[in-house]
Amino acid sequence: MNEEDSRNLFDNINKTIETVELASSLSSQFTNRLDNWRQNSLENIDQCYKGKKQEFEFHLRQQQKQQLNQLTFLRNRIVFGIKEKTIDEHMFDRLNHLIASLENQVNQFQSYRLNISLAVVLNDFALLRDHISNFNEILPLSSSRTTVKLPTKCLSMSMKENLLLINTDFNLSVLDEKFKFIQSIQWNNEPILNMFCSQTLNRFILITSNRIFSVDEQLMNIERLPINGKNWLTGTCTNEYLFLVTSEINSRIFKYSLSDSFRANQEYPLFSINCQENESIHDLSSNNDLLAIVLRTKSQQIHLDLCSSETLERYWSFELNSMNDFYSYRCCPLKFQQWMLINPNNRELIHISNEGKLIKKAKYHRSLPMYAIQTDDGRFINIMTNECIHQHQLY
Repeated sequence: MNEEDSRNLFDNINKTIETVELASSLSSQFTNRLDNWRQNSLENIDQCYKGKKQEFEFHLRQQQKQQLNQLTFLRNRIVFGIKEKTIDEHMFDRLNHLIASLENQVNQFQSYRLNISLAVVLNDFALLRDHISNFNEILPLSSSRTTVKLPTKCLSMSMKENLLLINTDFNLSVLDEKFKFIQSIQWNNEPILNMFCSQTLNRFILITSNRIFSVDEQLMNIERLPINGKNWLTGTCTNEYLFLVTSEINSRIFKYSLSDSFRANQEYPLFSINCQENESIHDLSSNNDLLAIVLRTKSQQIHLDLCSSETLERYWSFELNSMNDFYSYRCCPLKFQQWMLINPNNRELIHISNEGKLIKKAKYHRSLPMYAIQTDDGRFINIMTNECIHQHQLY
């Protein structure tokens, strides 16, 4: 081995040593990036914690307020009945049922538990945001994410999880989350006036003027419910009750229990309530245990009333413009107990807060909007026009 070979050998060992020494520098870069990730994650966790705490405290206050209002209303009714001696056996049973139902709701709310998995760390954790604040900024709607053009005029729609039920001229069709038709049948009964989903029955409810039907999501089993014809117009479901509205001046609201024996033993409602003189109901919607009622008064004023599903006590009222137009306002429930009103006559969407305050108005950029349904995850809203259904991303 000559001197040059020895020098090359020495140089090679030195290069290898330098490479090994650089590994400590690489480790430093990695740990610095890991430290930065840790700091950002802690900040995001703290931000998420504050947002969820705010969301929970707000929900708790709303539930307490709602339950206290309902209980106070019942207590005042009992005090009045005792004083006037108007509590007969029928009234006693009804009040007892309402108290037991409210007591069950209170107990369920008190027994809620929060389960958190500390082992889960999302890769996109930095994308966490406060949905409540973002949800106040949904109008104007973004461009359509998905659109399906319908073969004939669409009359109404409903949604169950990720399935969309639509009613065209003479057909019922089920669409999947990508708006692909997966089932269709011909509808040979009276025209369908409105449709909605009952989570309790796990079926769609279809309203015609004289009959009420339920249908499964495969459109394989259609049942007529044992409810007398009343010239029906619209309705809605909460977890416990079915509400139906008559199509007439001085509209009436009928309330039915969604018990296990519902299909076989509900010829008569729990009770019915008449509107005030010359008032008519144009639409009815529900959000958890709240009812939203779109009313037209004798002076042609339109307002949205938010009521208890137990007592129909009114919590707040939102006034709209007078109405002499052809189409009726429609009401769509949103997340966080908010609402969207649809006025097809001027293509206007109206976003209402859970306290009955106007958040924002905006024109719908497509053709006349007729119905709206928010998806279960809250990220999208489906808008139905006469010819199409458009899906818009909310956040």
